[in-house]
Amino acid sequence: MQSAAFLFIIFAKEEITEKRVKCVPRTLQEQRILDAALRVMAKYSISGTRMHLIAEEAGMAASNLHYHFKTKHDLLLALLAEIQDRFDLERGTIMLQEAHSLRERLAVFFEQKKALILEQPRYDKVQFDFWLLGQSDETVKQDFRRSFDHWRGHLVDSMLEFYPQMKPEYARDLSYVLVSMMMGASMQYLNGDGVSLDRYFSRCLDMVIGEIEADYGPSLIK
Repeated sequence: MQSAAFLFIIFAKEEITEKRVKCVPRTLQEQRILDAALRVMAKYSISGTRMHLIAEEAGMAASNLHYHFKTKHDLLLALLAEIQDRFDLERGTIMLQEAHSLRERLAVFFEQKKALILEQPRYDKVQFDFWLLGQSDETVKQDFRRSFDHWRGHLVDSMLEFYPQMKPEYARDLSYVLVSMMMGASMQYLNGDGVSLDRYFSRCLDMVIGEIEADYGPSLIK
């Protein structure tokens, strides 16, 4: 019998691909190339990445790489879709986890982000590089916008789940703040600014929950 989490991933994937470029199932060779591209871009940045470097990292001939991805831009878009889909699905699974309060739910979002920063920093490094590329590439910018809309949507749904009396526009405004908090943590940590992620996210949680409780009182959902 398929688990609820597995079914959610299927449905979430379908929702994502309806709103983004439809994801094509990856062959083992294509996945190997994308994994190699992630490692190369994390090391050299997008501007310093060359197709022959990716081919070398993947352990294949450049002609084989070009068979799967004709141009560097094609490969970049495929990798961006891969990264954003992963983020979308991981954030979506949080919504399946049982939570007894909004504080508890948001704490899981923060813990997930902290784990990504500490354990797989290359994803954030490459994502920031893609964001810069999006300032001159409309396709990349639109893909980021859709992914962030999903992220904020999960946060809004969480707030309204525990505070049904909350105005939707209030929840929407806070979703921008929460995303900024998480992306800001990545930027400062990866920049070596000495931020303590435990204290950072604890204070973020206190500030957000404190504001909500000041404006709406305790949650109506127990």
